[in-house]
Amino acid sequence: MIAQSIGSDDRTGGGGNAPGGSRLLAALVPAATVTASLLGLDEPFVSLDEQTAERLRHLLMTVWSARPTTALMVTHNLREALMLSDRIIVLSPRPAHVLGVFDVRQPRQYRNPQVMRDLQRSFHKKFPGGLMGSPLRNVGEAMSTDPARRQFVKGFACTVAGAAMPLCGCGRAFATMIAKELPLKKIADGVFAFGGVHELMTETNGGAICNLGVVVGADAAAVIDSGGSIPQARALIAAIRKATDRPVRYLINTHMHPDHIFGNAAFRDIGATIAGHRNLPRALAARGEFYLSSYRGQIGDELMKGVEIVPPALLVDDRLDLDLGGRTLELRAWKPAHTDNDLTAYDPATRTLFAGDLVFMEHLPTMDGSLLGWLRQMDELAAIGAARVVPGHGPVPADWPEALEDERRYFAVLAGDIRKSIADGQPLSEAVKSAGQSESGNWTLFDQFNERNATAAFAELEWE
Repeated sequence: MIAQSIGSDDRTGGGGNAPGGSRLLAALVPAATVTASLLGLDEPFVSLDEQTAERLRHLLMTVWSARPTTALMVTHNLREALMLSDRIIVLSPRPAHVLGVFDVRQPRQYRNPQVMRDLQRSFHKKFPGGLMGSPLRNVGEAMSTDPARRQFVKGFACTVAGAAMPLCGCGRAFATMIAKELPLKKIADGVFAFGGVHELMTETNGGAICNLGVVVGADAAAVIDSGGSIPQARALIAAIRKATDRPVRYLINTHMHPDHIFGNAAFRDIGATIAGHRNLPRALAARGEFYLSSYRGQIGDELMKGVEIVPPALLVDDRLDLDLGGRTLELRAWKPAHTDNDLTAYDPATRTLFAGDLVFMEHLPTMDGSLLGWLRQMDELAAIGAARVVPGHGPVPADWPEALEDERRYFAVLAGDIRKSIADGQPLSEAVKSAGQSESGNWTLFDQFNERNATAAFAELEWE
């Protein structure tokens, strides 16, 4: 059951499987099946996107409630430590020594958002600037006197924000949307788009948080992304049928995230061929079962009805042209950037680019792949001869390549700040507080995402 919940692996940052999900699986299975004296967890969530990590933290607590086990966890995430632990042991930068101990006295079931804020204030009051001495013997005492308690070792770098990660952000009720058909905006001849709301996927918005597209040829139509629920996908199909009598021949998945692929089954059922990046089947196999189980609690049973993880049948290794009859849609697979399975679709007839989540506008981009990979491909992306773009999240449409300017600037600032921190010997805890702060006034949701992005950037750039 645990294997199905979390998938066999959860990193999408670059070709091949990485140890994040596998490491957690290896740890959780013994915890759930045997009586272990000590469960060791070394940064188990660091390679996951924050939304997935948050779900897995709750899964971990569920496992422990069924089989209480002493656990020793290393983490740089203060919120994670306060959420999961009974005792936090604060370590210095290398060479590590114990700086102090913080006991979390609130019962875990009562750690609501207000309690978590109070705990963070208490922690920072005890550790102003993160420095305090404490005898090493506290570690041994805690583990020997109370083997049923769960102790967690926390690194000195401990200030990463850990809120569940929205895939984008603004607000409006989805119920009014599906009362009729999904509102499609005509943005060029035979090209339509839907603009998602800027929120975390919820029951209220129906998961309709990303931008979707439709391109109509003489013989057939192609759809770019299926949305975050079956009702949204069916509403999109109804809107397409109102706009054209051409059949939907293709559904193009720009990447793996649920807000882009949870409607896939509705398009499969009307005979559409699903196209995606060559890495997409592996990514969906790794995360799919977990997405199905975890999002049920997030968007509700009603919206999860009929949702299946439907992988693409048509894979794009590099480039692939789709013939819609007198109109060719050009698909292109990219190297790791937002994820390791990003795909774009370009309509040369109207010079319209559907960029998926390679382009974020108005609110901070989120990284589930590679900062360096994203930066390296910016020029290549900008060189596409489009006049307009439909970003994965943001205004529909936007001018091209001007739409890339804010994102490019943010990533350059973030990378520059992190490189300087690494060169100056700053620990991660200090680096993530300052990295990218000059960009704070340029983006919505900056406080929610920037520290998480900075943490991922630090982990990637310190090995340059």
